[in-house]
Amino acid sequence: MKDLQYIQVADTNMLSMYFNDGRLYELYDLCFNTAPYFEDLKGNDVCKMFEEYLKNGILYLCLDDEKTVGFIATMPLLCKKDVYEVVKEHLVDASKYWYHADIGTHPQYRRMGIAKILFQTMLAKIPSSHIVMRTHEKNEASISLHSGFGFKRLTLADGTPIIQDVHQLRKAGHIEPDRRIFLIYEK
Repeated sequence: MKDLQYIQVADTNMLSMYFNDGRLYELYDLCFNTAPYFEDLKGNDVCKMFEEYLKNGILYLCLDDEKTVGFIATMPLLCKKDVYEVVKEHLVDASKYWYHADIGTHPQYRRMGIAKILFQTMLAKIPSSHIVMRTHEKNEASISLHSGFGFKRLTLADGTPIIQDVHQLRKAGHIEPDRRIFLIYEK
């Protein structure tokens, strides 16, 4: 392993380069095709998600030589309407928040601080200190990672977590919901 590079994806040509050779799709699939998500997204679907991240927000990759080993994406919360509609009543001013849309690290590169560097890089770049994200309610690795960054669960006054069911195609071949909780970060 050489020195890792952290790069901001600057335009659609650059993004296409990472999708055309399959590197970014393979990484996304490695991160989300197993428990607890079992997602079965096709390359074109993942590409469209990342195009949305690039169009509306900020996208960083971590590279080890030519291998894509990590990614993070964020955009203004107002650009992610389904999330905004669920959380807007539970935040003081939802329009000030950014949505932490995706983060992933290649399984062979986990626990090396890549996610932390990606998060710190993204945090320094966005024009807000208020972030909301969602993760599977049983994704203890994500919950622990983000708690370490300072995220807290977004709950009702009685402590009940705010939940959103996300319907996706699963490895089993049909669309199923998974329950997502919300976490918030406020400096």
